[in-house]
Amino acid sequence: MNAFWSMALICLAGTSLFASTRVNGYVKKDGTYVAPHYRSDVDGNFYNNWSTKGNVNPYTGELGTRVTPPAGGYSLPPAITPRAYTGVPTRPSAYTFDSKLEINPTVSSSQVIQSNKEQINVLERSVRTAVKNSAIQSYQSELQSKETARMAERKAFWTQRGWNVDSVRYNSSFELDRVFSEAERLRERKIYWAAKGWDINSVSYSSSWEMDRIFGEAERIKERKAYWASKGWDINSVRYSSSWEMDRIFGEAQRMKERKAYWTARGWDVEKINVTDSYALDRLFTEAERIEKIKPQRNKN
Repeated sequence: MNAFWSMALICLAGTSLFASTRVNGYVKKDGTYVAPHYRSDVDGNFYNNWSTKGNVNPYTGELGTRVTPPAGGYSLPPAITPRAYTGVPTRPSAYTFDSKLEINPTVSSSQVIQSNKEQINVLERSVRTAVKNSAIQSYQSELQSKETARMAERKAFWTQRGWNVDSVRYNSSFELDRVFSEAERLRERKIYWAAKGWDINSVSYSSSWEMDRIFGEAERIKERKAYWASKGWDINSVRYSSSWEMDRIFGEAQRMKERKAYWTARGWDVEKINVTDSYALDRLFTEAERIEKIKPQRNKN
């Protein structure tokens, strides 16, 4: 790249420069992007064009190749004679372009190269941004097409299973699946619990999981009631909010009954002692038995 710009500067130094016009970047009808550039001013003189043989484009360093003007549009002034390109240019004292760019003997070649590099970098960033935006738009369009196809597929699936897919709002095919999957499971669980004898309309629930929790607990309470009633307990004499609390209450009552029988069989009057649980009962009479055992030993001493 540095060699290219050095050659361009050498060509610039030995070539007469004509008035130029800056052309902004644009896109052709076929979609081709044309970068910003300079061209020589239109003056009707073929030999003032940079593309004419013997001239050099001061911005690109390209040598002119045309030897005859194109048909129409140009005239050769009588006083102008084409100059032959000798390949040994001489440096003019000063040369000036438009207000966008000026080159004179006080401007170093490194400054010109740096300016051109900055213009190229700006152009590269613009092109990269355009390509990136185009790629993003293409990707989003592809995703939208896939989502549209999947939405149509899932609507057909749930319609075939008997659901009215237009009765519920959803923003995506995944939300559509979530809504009707839950509806399908709720329908199955209603059939299940109704078959077990429960009135599924007597309780409000927001999901199939909550329905299972409610009727699962009711089913377990029903089973535990039957169990504790078979043990001889009046299951309606105590309040409880869950099957676990029911088991705790009657489990402790059953253990207290068993431990009272045990200590009565060992000769203790358990009704004289007021205790709140079976563990306190065991602790109290275990200690009482220990005291009874050491009394004879004390009397002997």
